Amino acid sequence: MNKYIVNKFSSDSTWLSDMEASRTNHKRSAYKQSQKISWLYQHAETIMMRKVKDELKTLGKTVLANVHDAIVVRERLTDSERLAIQNLVRDSTKVRNFALGETPYERIT
Repeated sequence: MNKYIVNKFSSDSTWLSDMEASRTNHKRSAYKQSQKISWLYQHAETIMMRKVKDELKTLGKTVLANVHDAIVVRERLTDSERLAIQNLVRDSTKVRNFALGETPYERIT
């Protein structure tokens, strides 16, 4: 993930202006290096998870919720659907270790 973040940040001036706007909105004098990495990581994660959600919608899956790096869907994904989404995100972000896991939940009545 760090490699993707550094590559994306280095080649995209939009991130620099977005980070500057965020800094100004929060009335900070300057971001520390750790804050920059944290900001970039969160935004890179958002991009990756948006790709997952877009593909889920393409597959006709109902996204019920998402929090950080978790997405809750109504319908269960097949192994081939999960792998296809995983490969799509890997190909588009160049993050080779991106993986989707599964945690089944049952409704409590």
